Amino acid sequence: MLSQRRKSSAFRAMFLLALLGGMASAHAQHMNAADAPCRITQTYALVACLAAAEKQADLQRASTYRQITDAVTSQTRMELDRSERAWTAYRDAFCDTEYHSFAGGSGGPPARLACLEALTRHHIADMQTAFHWQVEKFGGPALSNTP
Repeated sequence: MLSQRRKSSAFRAMFLLALLGGMASAHAQHMNAADAPCRITQTYALVACLAAAEKQADLQRASTYRQITDAVTSQTRMELDRSERAWTAYRDAFCDTEYHSFAGGSGGPPARLACLEALTRHHIADMQTAFHWQVEKFGGPALSNTP
C-alpha cells in the first residue's frame, strides 16, 4: 500500500500532466488559433460569430471557385470539380471528427464551425495560389478576398 505522501505526489503529477495535456490540446483547436475570427468566451455568442464567419468564408470560396472555373480549360474544370468534391468531403469529415472529440460537450459546436471556417479560408488561399495566374490571364479581374 502506498504511503499518503506517495499517493499525494502521484496525484499531483497526474493532475499536472492532465492540465498540461489539456492546455496543449486547447491551443491546437481551430477556435483557439491565432488567426481565428472570433474571440468571444460565451458559447452562444461564439457559435453565432463562428457561424457567420464560416458562412462568409464559404461565400468567398464559392466566388473564388467560380472565378477559377471561368478561366480554366474544360479539362481543368472537370479535374477541379472532382478535387473540390473530395476536398469538401475531407473538410466535413475532419471537422466532424473535431466536433466529436468533445463527446457531446458544449465545445463541440464552436469547434466544428471554427474548423469549417479555418479549413475553408486555407483552401481559398490554396486555390488563389494555384490558379491566380490563369484568372489574371484568361478570366478577367484578379482573385480577391471578397465575395
